[in-house]
Amino acid sequence: MGGSRSQRATVSLGVTFILLACAGTAVASFAPLDKGTRSDRRAETSSSPQLIDCSSAPAIQIGDSVDGSTIGMPSNIDSYGCSSWPETGGEVVYSLSLSEPAMFEVRLIADCDLDIAILSSCDAIEGCLLVADTGMQTTIPTMGDFFIVVDGYEGAECDFTLEVVATGPASVALAACQTAMPLDCESSSTISGDTCFGVDYVRALGCEAFRSAGTEDWYRVTLEPGGVIDVDLTMPDADAVLWVLGGCGEAAACLAYSDAGVSGEQESVHYSNDGLENRTVFLVVDSYGPASCGGYEASVVCSGTIVPTRSTSWSALKSRSMRGEQ
Repeated sequence: MGGSRSQRATVSLGVTFILLACAGTAVASFAPLDKGTRSDRRAETSSSPQLIDCSSAPAIQIGDSVDGSTIGMPSNIDSYGCSSWPETGGEVVYSLSLSEPAMFEVRLIADCDLDIAILSSCDAIEGCLLVADTGMQTTIPTMGDFFIVVDGYEGAECDFTLEVVATGPASVALAACQTAMPLDCESSSTISGDTCFGVDYVRALGCEAFRSAGTEDWYRVTLEPGGVIDVDLTMPDADAVLWVLGGCGEAAACLAYSDAGVSGEQESVHYSNDGLENRTVFLVVDSYGPASCGGYEASVVCSGTIVPTRSTSWSALKSRSMRGEQ
């Protein structure tokens, strides 16, 4: 959604995800995908164990998209230890086992009112780590044995689609860096564009407060040792996000990030090359919310940059790349 953070706080979206670590040793940290919470929802939480039936949960893995339904499913629990929301609908449970650390999102698409929670055991009281409104994401590389449970708020039930999507450096396509527009910003300059003509390459790298599902414009600049880049950006019709990245693929380290405001408010990033060698970094203009985008204008101030040998427009550069030209 492209609305403001306060708007998102009162809108009911999607279904309940519950991520549980029921066996083995889990290394995990999770955050909600949504920027708001349902502060109007309150329920008494039991102190007695409430156990999810995870004995026959079908296995899923990162990259899977599965269809299911909570219609007619039994309700074994009605609340979670880290949430006051009443989850009295029937549950559908999936297992997720990660033997190696990974970054990922869990998303649920549905037409009725359900939620997302994360637990460290099959006891929904003692094991509850997080309950969110629209989805969840890992904030560090995560491993262990988990269960994802689709549940319903106040008895809600419907069909759904559950997606587990890889994030992190490996998910940022190399094409993003290959088509990035050279940025000549020695002293100061202004850039402008429209991300609605871009591609959604990056969503989560572990430095973000919220994952960014909008389409993007990419710029590149090479900084000498001690070189600095400062960017102030506004996007009038979308909730802007700014990234400074170290590359693409496995090199897609997050160097700076900003998503402090809401739609129409300014975002700012600062990055300094504290290394001993020249470093090429990538400025990414992004926005919060699925498929969100919009026009933008940014003030860019740089020092200690290596001026590109040529400059061209964003649209021309992407067009030339699509034709296979250098």
